[in-house]
Amino acid sequence: MKQKVRVQAQDIYDKYFKAAQAQPRGVVAKLGTIVAQIERACQKQYMSNRENGSGWREILQCALHELTGLLQEEGVVSSYEIHSSGLVQALLSVVATSPWDQASTPTKTNKLQKQRVSVFRNCFKEKAGENENVNTAMILVHKLVSVLESIEKMPIYLYDSPGSCYGLQILTRRLRFRLEKASSESSLIDRTGRSLKMEPLSTVTQLERYLLKMVAKQWYDYERSTFAFVRRLKESGTRLTFRHQHDFDDNGLIYWIGTNGKTCPEWVNPGQYGLVAVSSSDGRNLPYGRLEDILSRDSSALNCHTNDDKRAWFSVDLGLWLLPSSYTLRHARGYGRSALRNWLFQVSKDGTNWTTLYTHVDDCSLNEPGSTASWPLEPVADESQGYRHLRIQQTGKNASGQTHYLSLSGLEVYGTVTGVCEDLGKAAKEAEANLRRQRRLIRSHVLKHLVVGTRVVRGLDWKWRDQDGTPQGEGTVTGELHNGWIDVTWDHGGSNSYRMGAEGKYDLKLASDAEPSATGAKPATPTGKWCKNFNSSNESKSVLTSRKSSSTPSLPDATENQSRSSVASTDQAASADNLAAKQAAQALAESVLS
Repeated sequence: MKQKVRVQAQDIYDKYFKAAQAQPRGVVAKLGTIVAQIERACQKQYMSNRENGSGWREILQCALHELTGLLQEEGVVSSYEIHSSGLVQALLSVVATSPWDQASTPTKTNKLQKQRVSVFRNCFKEKAGENENVNTAMILVHKLVSVLESIEKMPIYLYDSPGSCYGLQILTRRLRFRLEKASSESSLIDRTGRSLKMEPLSTVTQLERYLLKMVAKQWYDYERSTFAFVRRLKESGTRLTFRHQHDFDDNGLIYWIGTNGKTCPEWVNPGQYGLVAVSSSDGRNLPYGRLEDILSRDSSALNCHTNDDKRAWFSVDLGLWLLPSSYTLRHARGYGRSALRNWLFQVSKDGTNWTTLYTHVDDCSLNEPGSTASWPLEPVADESQGYRHLRIQQTGKNASGQTHYLSLSGLEVYGTVTGVCEDLGKAAKEAEANLRRQRRLIRSHVLKHLVVGTRVVRGLDWKWRDQDGTPQGEGTVTGELHNGWIDVTWDHGGSNSYRMGAEGKYDLKLASDAEPSATGAKPATPTGKWCKNFNSSNESKSVLTSRKSSSTPSLPDATENQSRSSVASTDQAASADNLAAKQAAQALAESVLS
């Protein structure tokens, strides 16, 4: 079998390849002739130089003209043919040192080289007839690059092998350290026994800077009165102006606060360390991200946004009095197409009464995650003190055209600072205390009245958009309170479960016509399928089994006329003293809830 294959291969070679090898392609033969002429011209130049002859020029020019003609014909010469014909070495002998120059002095070698380069340049500069727009020199360079790419074989050094525990693999393994406080050190925080991991390529300076934050108090860990930027504003009594140059430059107020009045080289997030107070419509806990992320200066956007709430907002208590002149925002990442489109930029002195400085309607300045934009602000007439609170208040749908997520990953503000405040975050603390007080009253006075059939409306922590109808309507409780959730059917027909203690939130409050009372008055008649069963069950109940006393007035009656006592003769009469106590408690609950 092997002999048969060998004989057949020999026949194919003799029939097809032997003749082709003996007579190469026409272009290869032409290139061989050109190479021979170039070599002969170089030899003749060396010989003619001693005899002051110039015949070599004609030979070299003829060869180069022949080469330019081949190059101008597209697709005729390949990089392989240029390499295999020896043309590259021949051209090197023209523009560089030829083998015949080795026996000459350096001065003579340079002279001969310049003569050849001059001929080469003139030949490749010439443009003939219909090919005037063809740059032959450029074609030659492209061909030579192709030759280099096809023959280049760079050495590959294998410094590492997979699975080994040496070489480059060791750079992927973190070093483990254990901290120990020196016996002579008394001013640093004792972190003895703590473990620390470090990348091998970290520097000693980076390690020292990291450890310093762990074991030593930083400037922002001391009292606010010790901060350099606070002292400067108090002592100088002058105004400081911050002017915008470009988005998130080093001239903004947030940057100035985070660097302690530009006395520290490293910026820290003022919201993270309590240098400013950040709050939101979702309280302290956001669905994604942290409150301080809205002040981030990281160019790669963070995932920070509120719930899908029409009236979502972020606010910042600067702790300084500011007359704003412009502000900058950076869009966050996370939800697709959630960039701001409709919002207000507002300022306030007390965190309660807000003044709108800029109204954005279908503003498309922010688009992709991390995109930034700035807006100038008109000064408020006759305002000299300034404002301490800033707020981004959403007023419509975001870029998606469907949701109301408020997404931010950067905020900077510019203007004139007129003074400093000591009570940082006072408004936010008061608002939180008020919310806690209201929730405590709801938990103690309202939950016990949430029985089947009670009429309710949206309440303190409502976040369910228009589930109660448009305009806001009333609903009827259709189930018992379970694990902090209660079922409600709204008058327009929708139903859902709502928080009444779950997550510490209260989405509902009693409607004005069905607030807690002790008179035994029937709740408003419910609607829907459940109505029939509810009415029939109520008809079968006696007065004695009613949840409410018929002798005690309802909350509206008690609040309208607290001085009027009602001691009606009923099956379940209450004493006058008991009645007065109930009226007082109900009046207090009503005043808080309203």
